[in-house]
Amino acid sequence: MAVTMTSWLPLKRNLPAVPDNAKTTESLHDLERHPSKAIPLSSGVPSDEEYSPYPLPDFADQPATDDKPAQPDIDQQTLTLAIELGHQLLDQQSVQTLQPGSRIMLKQQATETVGLYVKQQCVGEGELLIRDNKLCIRITRLLANRLRRSA
Repeated sequence: MAVTMTSWLPLKRNLPAVPDNAKTTESLHDLERHPSKAIPLSSGVPSDEEYSPYPLPDFADQPATDDKPAQPDIDQQTLTLAIELGHQLLDQQSVQTLQPGSRIMLKQQATETVGLYVKQQCVGEGELLIRDNKLCIRITRLLANRLRRSA
């Protein structure tokens, strides 16, 4: 692990000099009770007179609307739905011995739910079915808020 050290140089400020015989150990509490002992600000700090308001456009002549932000047209987008059947951890030796025809047993039962993902975010769950000799998914649960965010 690399550690980067950064050194910071103190900023130079034009503060008035403190006389040698001044008490430099006065606490903040003492300064609050006797503000005249505090060091005055330097002249480099802008006063309120030096600030001016930022010009904003006048919206008075434009009618107010109750329009909601436009939602993206989902019909025009193509999204990939990924179905996650399960996980299996394999050690390096097992991975190296994999070849066509190898079988990997999953821990999940065939009747357990599978995850439905859009853009790597879970948007629902489903169950595996076989219909007309094809593998199908019956959606059992949809997380509507995540589905809208993924689109």
